[in-house]
Amino acid sequence: KGPGVDMPNLVYLDAEARRWVRPQKDIGNLSPDDSSQAWLATYEVNDNWKGQLESSLFNMKATMPDEYPEMIVTLNQFFSGKHIEAEIHPGQRQRVLLDSGNNHSLDALSSGEHQVLIMLFTVQRWLQPGGVVLIDEPDLHLHPSLISPLLASIENIVARKNGQLVITSHATDIWQRYDNMGLRIDLTDGKDAENGQR
Repeated sequence: KGPGVDMPNLVYLDAEARRWVRPQKDIGNLSPDDSSQAWLATYEVNDNWKGQLESSLFNMKATMPDEYPEMIVTLNQFFSGKHIEAEIHPGQRQRVLLDSGNNHSLDALSSGEHQVLIMLFTVQRWLQPGGVVLIDEPDLHLHPSLISPLLASIENIVARKNGQLVITSHATDIWQRYDNMGLRIDLTDGKDAENGQR
């Protein structure tokens, strides 16, 4: 939940903005989340620690201790052979523990894993009850086997908040998913839009 916000908001995840950048400035500093995210939540890539997903996770652990464990469970559901460690050791960054016993930072994850983290975290962290989530090309950089489970997870988060989900995609598998649910709107055929049909 956002600071002092008790009304619907908008979460917008642009395909081109969902890039992971290794932070270069102010790494490890506990700083408050940008309160404007409560109204229009986006993922803004930059090289400053403040505003990055990992910084927001640190902040969430410190200020939202009841919601932090649920977030870690949500993020870990898409990993195989590894998991994000919930404990953050003083002076260190969040670690990903491998089944082999080794570990690495979130920066070392694959581009597809970064996409999953960015989308799940941003939606679960910032969506207010009754809010709207807009995701541009959620399938970008993802292994095909991850697309359906990711969409199902996002759909569940949005449903729990009584929100709305709007997705744009060129992927026919995504079109088919929402066709099967009766929820796809084909914007190339103005007739359906004029009649208010889904």
